[in-house]
Amino acid sequence: MPVVMTRPPFSDRTPVLLRGAALAALMLACAWTPTAMAQSGTDLPGRPGTPQQRAPLPVPKTPDIEPGPLPAPPDQTGIPPAPLSDLPPPRIGTAAATLAPVPARVAGGSLSLTYQPQAEQVPANVDPLIVDIVARLTARPNERLEIKAHATGPADRANDARRTALVRARLLRDRLVTAGVDPLRLIIFAQGTPVPAVGTASAPAPEAPSPDRVDLVFRT
Repeated sequence: MPVVMTRPPFSDRTPVLLRGAALAALMLACAWTPTAMAQSGTDLPGRPGTPQQRAPLPVPKTPDIEPGPLPAPPDQTGIPPAPLSDLPPPRIGTAAATLAPVPARVAGGSLSLTYQPQAEQVPANVDPLIVDIVARLTARPNERLEIKAHATGPADRANDARRTALVRARLLRDRLVTAGVDPLRLIIFAQGTPVPAVGTASAPAPEAPSPDRVDLVFRT
């Protein structure tokens, strides 16, 4: 028996047409949406992923590194000269003061004081000599006095002799300072002479100076 296919009426095909129209409208909407969004995205400043064109930064002005002209020196014609200060009197006197008369006992260039071996104190009869020394140093302020002390001591203890000589020089210097001499004008030296044992050396020559003494030398 043959099969006969019949076409449904239009009323029966309406749902199908509606579904086809809806599908076509949906496809048109999907095709339009990316283009519209791309066109409208350029107008949205805060849309992520869309680069924004920034205004160019201002170019700074090139600095002027050329040095300017030097200022003119100030006018100093009206500034008075600085006053001269008064200098202190010199410690060293003039040539005229060097020729001032002094006591005859200290008129020479040097003199000596004799000590007993191992003695350290200033001799008792030296007070008049100290007065004359002070008078000379006062009359001749350009001079200095060198105090060169000598002393003897055991050969096996050489430092003892030098210590005795140093004590002699310092005690005599203190006496002169107490009498009024400027300590800066006094220069002391100390020298010890070891003495060998008895019977191992001959006696010193009579004209030789005493090894226990203090030499006073005036220097300009």
